[in-house]
Amino acid sequence: MSLLPERILPPRRQYAALSYIPDVDDRIIDALSQGQSIYSLADEWNIARLSIQRRAWANPDYADAMATCVQARMEQREAELQRADNNVAVTRADRLLGHARWLAERSCPDRWGAKPTGTGTVNVQIVINKPGDVQVAVSSDPHCAATTADSSVVR
Repeated sequence: MSLLPERILPPRRQYAALSYIPDVDDRIIDALSQGQSIYSLADEWNIARLSIQRRAWANPDYADAMATCVQARMEQREAELQRADNNVAVTRADRLLGHARWLAERSCPDRWGAKPTGTGTVNVQIVINKPGDVQVAVSSDPHCAATTADSSVVR
């Protein structure tokens, strides 16, 4: 039994190789918009993933394409979950859907990120009358009464 893989893949080409692909920028953005991953493009073109990623980041349409990509992936994973017919398939589809949601929250936080539930301010007032005599007043809203702690609590 050989320790070498049966098929040895050629090394991936670097960033300059992208210039030989016609309309590469449009192809990258179109592929992302259809839900295809950078990894699959790297495998298809035999180009380093980071090279494709850098090219995509430089494109001004990347943010919109990424938003469309994560939307397409979530829809794909939801469809897989609906088609799942056994416990293993349901678990797998659920995990993949969770990952798609996680990716969406981080890739496009303004669209799918956690929204703050409320805003407010906290006011802290510290008064030192003399050494050892400290008063602290804390209020979470200017319209609420302050909670006061004396020097026996705050040291």
